[in-house]
Amino acid sequence: MARGTNCTGEVYTAAVAVPYHAELEKVFLEEFDNLMLSGGDIDTTIRNTQEKVQKIIRDAREFLAGGG
Repeated sequence: MARGTNCTGEVYTAAVAVPYHAELEKVFLEEFDNLMLSGGDIDTTIRNTQEKVQKIIRDAREFLAGGG
């Protein structure tokens, strides 16, 4: 992860893009829409989002470990 300082001397960590970024964004948007438009509750939304994000990351790691 890239680190640096800005013009005021504050330390920051730059975000690093991952190949599955679009999939993560899709999950966040779907879950947010469900929360806001369908009356979902925040605890369920957080739990569902965590599970889906963890699955995407796990699947990506398995794919990359397999030489994909």
